[in-house]
Amino acid sequence: LLGFALTQTMSVRFATGANQRTQATNLAYDLIDQMRANRLLAMQYQSASFAAGAVSPTCRRPAPGATTIAANISRWQCQAARALGPDAAANVQVNDGVVIVRISWREERWRANAQPTSFVTRSRL
Repeated sequence: LLGFALTQTMSVRFATGANQRTQATNLAYDLIDQMRANRLLAMQYQSASFAAGAVSPTCRRPAPGATTIAANISRWQCQAARALGPDAAANVQVNDGVVIVRISWREERWRANAQPTSFVTRSRL
């Protein structure tokens, strides 16, 4: 019985981790797609970078119909914090038409000294 309980606990933990990695992947590609849709101003999306704890998961979403770059960035940051928790962080760099998006979060939130998990992708605009 104890072995079954441990197996179930580990299964839930691994499923949660896989879900978070999927969320990070989707968030990164969402931001890259926004940048591709607005290539002339793609450099402004570097301001989507944020440090751990800088964006609250309870942040307010921009008003419907707000289509400015700042509103898109605010929405994206809010989604990242909601999906990956308050310890999520992101770093966005654009250099010579190549964008690098690095998203990190604490997958093992129950461990105080857990190293952050990171997802990094690079793509040409």
